[in-house]
Amino acid sequence: MIIDPSYPNNFQNTEILGGTVVRIPVYAEDRYQFKIEEFEKRLTSKTKMIVLTNPNNPTTVVYRREKLMSLADFAIKNDLVVVVDQAFEQPCFDGIEMVSIANLPGMWERTVSVFSLSKGMGLSGLRVGYIVADDRIIDKMYGTAVTILGATNTCAQAGAIAALRDDSFMEPYFQSFDRRRKMVYDFLHDVPGVSMTISESGFLSWVDISRLGTESEIVSYLSEEALVAINSGAPYGNEGRGYIRIVHGVLNERQLCEAIIRMRKALIKLADKKGVK
Repeated sequence: MIIDPSYPNNFQNTEILGGTVVRIPVYAEDRYQFKIEEFEKRLTSKTKMIVLTNPNNPTTVVYRREKLMSLADFAIKNDLVVVVDQAFEQPCFDGIEMVSIANLPGMWERTVSVFSLSKGMGLSGLRVGYIVADDRIIDKMYGTAVTILGATNTCAQAGAIAALRDDSFMEPYFQSFDRRRKMVYDFLHDVPGVSMTISESGFLSWVDISRLGTESEIVSYLSEEALVAINSGAPYGNEGRGYIRIVHGVLNERQLCEAIIRMRKALIKLADKKGVK
C-alpha cells in the first residue's frame, strides 16, 4: 500500500521485486492528508506492507499525529510492516510536529525507518543514508547489504560523522528554505489557473496547473517560455496528473526569485491566452 502521489521509486521498486502496488489516493481538498478509510477498503488477505514517505515527496505534507496513530492501529491490527522514508524530515515549517511512526506504541518491531543526509543536511554528494529498525530486521538487511551493496566509501562516512557531530550549519539552510517556499507561494498561488498550498517541509512545491494544460504541456511550455526546468507530476502517481513539482533548493535565492518571476509571467500569459480567470 503506497500513498499516491509518492516518490516514483516507491512504486517502481515494489514492482521490480515482484510485489503488487496498491495505490492510496490523497487529494488537495484534504490538504493531501490520507484517510484511513482509503487503506481499509483496499485491504486484502495478501496485503503485507505499507510504504510511506513522511514528509511526503512530492506534496510536502507532514502527516499529523492523529493520522499516523490511525495508520499504526491499522498496521498492528492487520500485522503489516511499515517502511517509512523520512528523508525530508528536516525542516518542517510553521510549528508542524514531525512524528516518526516507529515511536508510536506497538510500531517499533514492525517499522523500517529510512533516513538520509542528502536533504536537510544538503550532503547529497556523500550518498550516505541509514536505516533504523528492530535488530531482527536489521540483521537480515545487513547480510543483504554486505553481499550486494558493499560499504559506503570511507571519506563519505567520515564526512557524515563530522556533520552529525556538529549540525549547526543546518540552521541557515532551514531559514533559506523557509524564505524560498514563501517566495514560490507568494508569486504563484494567485496566478489564474494555478492552485497550490504552501510547502510544509523541505525545498519542494506541488502545484496544480490542470486548468492550464497537462503536466507535460506545462513543463514544456515553461522550459521554452520561462527558461525554467521543472518536474512533471505524472511520474509521482496517478494523482500527479495535472501537477508540477518545483524544486527550489538548487539555486541561490536571487536566481530562484528571477526564475519564479519568469514562471509567473509565463503562466499569466498562458492563462490570458486560454481565457482562464
